[in-house]
Amino acid sequence: MKKKKRSLKDILRKRMEVSYKIEEQMERRGSGLFKPDLEGVKFWSCGEGEHLIDIIPYKAGKHDPQVPEGEETYKLEVYTHSHVGIDDRMVICLERTYGKRCPICEHRRALQKKGDADEDEIRRLFPNRWPRVIYNIVCYDSEEEVAKGVQVWHTSAFLMEKQLLELAKRPVRPGQTQKGIEPLVVFPDPEEGKSIAFRREGSGERTRFVGVRFVDRDYTISEDILKQAYTLDELIYVPSYDEVAEWFWGGTGAGEEAEEEGGKKASSASSEKKCPAGGEFGKDCDAFDECENCPLWEECSKEAERRR
Repeated sequence: MKKKKRSLKDILRKRMEVSYKIEEQMERRGSGLFKPDLEGVKFWSCGEGEHLIDIIPYKAGKHDPQVPEGEETYKLEVYTHSHVGIDDRMVICLERTYGKRCPICEHRRALQKKGDADEDEIRRLFPNRWPRVIYNIVCYDSEEEVAKGVQVWHTSAFLMEKQLLELAKRPVRPGQTQKGIEPLVVFPDPEEGKSIAFRREGSGERTRFVGVRFVDRDYTISEDILKQAYTLDELIYVPSYDEVAEWFWGGTGAGEEAEEEGGKKASSASSEKKCPAGGEFGKDCDAFDECENCPLWEECSKEAERRR
């Protein structure tokens, strides 16, 4: 039976619903987070003061940890470790983001296992509790900003995405959904979405976004703007295990304890995955309606193929 083609609005709504289900979701570009050779990519610098922006949807690439390649989304979220090594890098946590081995997380567990490590040191080795979030945006602060077209904005999900998802929840009385009342404000939708107004206060760790609110639009996002949107997961740098270990250890190696723990981790990773729909990971792939938009679909599909 041929599936009914879903509208972009339906797809974006589903992306937002998935975000609500994900537990625990340096206002700067982030040394080590983005590829170093991004010629022509425009990054937005969100200074202090009032701002008005639109978030522009795009199609996910192969490095998006939550969205299948080629499907519509409006953000990229990756978990990171901050202040790594002598270069003070921000690097993707391979374990929390992609379910792969991470030498920093392995070392943390090795210290915890010994039982006599400094608690502050252990705390610093956890990935950041909230992911970094990256958007395609158009800024309307000035004619100069508008002329730049689509820009990339990198910030914290705690500072912005958390607030947007709270705003997007529309109070609905029982029975209203059957009458066509939307339970979510699908703010990234090109035709029926909303602009976002807010004020930035402070900088660095004192940054706050206050007065975040949706603003009605009397226009739709043009095809020209939609075509300018970057495939955000193609801009980030996904390092190898060895690269992260070298940055973290300064070339001294991760140590036998971390490698031993990492070997165990690699062999048991698939068994730790949980199916969001209540099925068995790696077995019930495509058995539920939820599979169509599941953030773990690709990994589940690969595990199912491996078992055959």
